[in-house]
Amino acid sequence: MPLKIARYIQAAEMLRNDDFRTQWLRLYRECPWATAAQSPAFVRSWYDAYRHQYRLLLVCEFSASNELVGLLPVARDQFGHAVLPGGRQAEYKTWLALPSNGKSFLHASLKLLSRERQIGALLFQYLPAGAPADAAGISTALSWISEVETHKRPIIRLTNAAEVAEYISQKTNKTIKNSWNRLKRMGNVRLEQIREVEELVPIFDQLIQWYEIRQEMTYGKRPFRWDKNKKTWHLSLLKEGLLHVTLLKVGPTVISAMFGLTDGKTYSVMMSMFAPEYARYSPIALHHLLLVERLHAEGYSVLDLTPGPDPFKDRFAGAYDDVRVLSVYFKHKEWIKAKVRQQSEAIARGLLSAVGITPGSVARTLPRGQALLKALVKFKRPSRENHQMPESV
Repeated sequence: MPLKIARYIQAAEMLRNDDFRTQWLRLYRECPWATAAQSPAFVRSWYDAYRHQYRLLLVCEFSASNELVGLLPVARDQFGHAVLPGGRQAEYKTWLALPSNGKSFLHASLKLLSRERQIGALLFQYLPAGAPADAAGISTALSWISEVETHKRPIIRLTNAAEVAEYISQKTNKTIKNSWNRLKRMGNVRLEQIREVEELVPIFDQLIQWYEIRQEMTYGKRPFRWDKNKKTWHLSLLKEGLLHVTLLKVGPTVISAMFGLTDGKTYSVMMSMFAPEYARYSPIALHHLLLVERLHAEGYSVLDLTPGPDPFKDRFAGAYDDVRVLSVYFKHKEWIKAKVRQQSEAIARGLLSAVGITPGSVARTLPRGQALLKALVKFKRPSRENHQMPESV
């Protein structure tokens, strides 16, 4: 069936329409590759929190009986940049469709979006397993270029009790055992889950402070300070039942917290934080192992540590699977900008490696390396002769 684009005011109205949300929820549940970030509650909560920064488009496909069978929400910021709901704060980005039209819907959606003059590129990072990314380039005469990269995702499988017990045993080293024993001498050590907004509000600012201390030390960033909507949105996710929040406590004292996005079966880590004065007790490692036990007991299938280089992820991964990044460029200049960015990152990684920084720590120090690179190297805009648009795939 022909696709339609609902723009701006119409899209916002549809987002709040109960009948449309009911159809959306049905499609979300029937789409094999859907994640919590494609649920109507997630998209609506994000758009409500950031509605002053983005204008919404809804690419929809309806069946002959007027049932929603395909959906791709896209948001444009004030500069015309297009993002999928959640932006950088959503780990997985995809479209919703049925197995029968998963490929055709994406292809038709990209064809429609390529006609939107102010949309230059669209990034699906990361695509969950099963999403038919090859549909982005099924023709040899497209008006866009698509590129697909595969990445490893560290996970812990939770369905088998014996495997979970073995995992915990393997990951509990002498340091963690000592930390556990020392904390137990201070008080009752336990994991508590926060389920209501009213429970999180009184301690949220303290948790944010702990989180930002680590973020600033590692990346030079203060996410909650720079993004005034971030706190409101997380509270909304908790209210919608999509945010899983646990606290590690010793007696009455909170020493760490972990936030994860959940659909009831998969828990994807969003952020963790701990009290600096308890750093020597390995609070996040302890918290993680207790969380694995809890999620298994609650019937979860997978704890997703999320893609990306990180020593903690490498250490605590139980297994790996593959996810992909689908980059779609509707304009030649956007493809060139991406190539320049990739080139600068590669050179920055080389500089960091040359001064002895290991690959596992590159992600944490790369921003500093890129700053150093800009001070040392003056980049010229690549010419079309040196960076020709590749054939569509």
